[in-house]
Amino acid sequence: MNINDGRKRRVIALARISTEEQAAEGRAGLLRQWDDIGRAVDRWNLEVVRKYEIIDVSGADVHLNGDFRQMLHEITLPSVDGIVAAAMDRIT
Repeated sequence: MNINDGRKRRVIALARISTEEQAAEGRAGLLRQWDDIGRAVDRWNLEVVRKYEIIDVSGADVHLNGDFRQMLHEITLPSVDGIVAAAMDRIT
């Protein structure tokens, strides 16, 4: 995928925190993640077609989460080009 061809890429945005306490924290908290995602969307000319916010699910268990599994299905659709997240560890 050539991201420099001027076409907006359609992506799913994912913010995930492992504990409810992180929801209010600056480093990995939800607000910080959404800010980081917003900057990436602007920088890379992305169009967010769906947002997922997964709370209180660790990386070890995220594959069991229903929303995460739905997101994995949706990224296989031809209308979705990928995922944007604040950091790779939010996806795994």
